[in-house]
Amino acid sequence: MLLENGDVDVALNLDDKNINTVAEMDGIQVVKNPSNMHLYLSMNLNVEPFDDVLVRRAIAYAIPYDTLVNDVMFGNATRTTSMLPDNVTGHISDENTCYPYDPEKAKELLAQAGYPEGFECTLTLGNGFTDWKDTAITIQAALAEINITMNIEEIDRATFLTDVANKTTQLFLNRFNPFIGDPGYLVNNEYVSDAAYNYNNYSNPEFDALYYQAESAETEEERLAIYEEMQYIFAEDCPNVELYQYDFAYCARDNISGYVFYPDLTLRFEYLSKG
Repeated sequence: MLLENGDVDVALNLDDKNINTVAEMDGIQVVKNPSNMHLYLSMNLNVEPFDDVLVRRAIAYAIPYDTLVNDVMFGNATRTTSMLPDNVTGHISDENTCYPYDPEKAKELLAQAGYPEGFECTLTLGNGFTDWKDTAITIQAALAEINITMNIEEIDRATFLTDVANKTTQLFLNRFNPFIGDPGYLVNNEYVSDAAYNYNNYSNPEFDALYYQAESAETEEERLAIYEEMQYIFAEDCPNVELYQYDFAYCARDNISGYVFYPDLTLRFEYLSKG
């Protein structure tokens, strides 16, 4: 309302359901840029039953990705189809880097893992983000279809960050923005065994070795070929289920010019002018 009435010139971080409404208002411009910030469902590999790769893959098959993009994010996102968001150098996408929605396949894998009747688990949810909660509820309903009862424990943001850093939660949603669009930056921060944000105890010696090999490669071509192999390994191990990457929505009055998108998702007001 403030934007529509001209009381503010620029509005950022609107709820996704409101972005499309604002885009239809007279006198308003909405510019959406695909970002590298991605949301993922993380599974603790040191906690049963998520120490079983078949269980992790079953969950990946059970999630309705199109529903998340279209109904939770109102189209203001794109499904992430690899461990690397698609704006990150070296990203590849095929049937072996991500999982299709296939609940029957999910049930088969659960039976192979010894859980034909499913199981009960808890997702720890940090509060404060509407899309996180709606995503959690959507996943909860989807997992119920394959007989997994996923309880949602919503806690305050500070407690969530502490619990996740302690690496004791069974399941959690989290997001990360590699504002440097380079695969080494993301992998070094999230995926290798000693990564600062490796909160789910993922550790694969082959994957780690390939990372160090990539970072010492003599050519960029050789480096990206190694990261291609790593994307397949990560998908096979399935420590996270990559869900979607966000659009960055810049909403402003029509008389504001000079907008420039930066991948760190920080608006440079110095470039803006009001005409």
